[in-house]
Amino acid sequence: MQGISDEYYEAARVDGANSWRAFLHITLPLVLPTIGMVTILTFIWIFNTFDLVFIMQGSSGNPYYSTDLLGTFFYRTAFGDSTTGGEPGQTGIASAIAVLMFLIISIVSYFGIKLLRKSEVEY
Repeated sequence: MQGISDEYYEAARVDGANSWRAFLHITLPLVLPTIGMVTILTFIWIFNTFDLVFIMQGSSGNPYYSTDLLGTFFYRTAFGDSTTGGEPGQTGIASAIAVLMFLIISIVSYFGIKLLRKSEVEY
């Protein structure tokens, strides 16, 4: 927001805009691409939180899978549940989970970027 030129706000004041109008018509449109990109990157990062849950809870997401994420579910399916000494890994189902994660991230990112490009304002 510091990168927004004061000339925009001065012109808005000359035109009679109050601070709410200046925010709505100047600040928000100029900051929206940054907010959108941060939102997309945060969404992708959410799918990347496997390491925290795995270090703290193991692959089973104890207690009773309450901290289970798609990443830990993928790991447990691919390599088996090492905490209980249970089932061996099922790589076919794990591959399907990985493809599903990829599709979710790709589709949300695609539409997010498309929405950002649509709302770009040229000044």
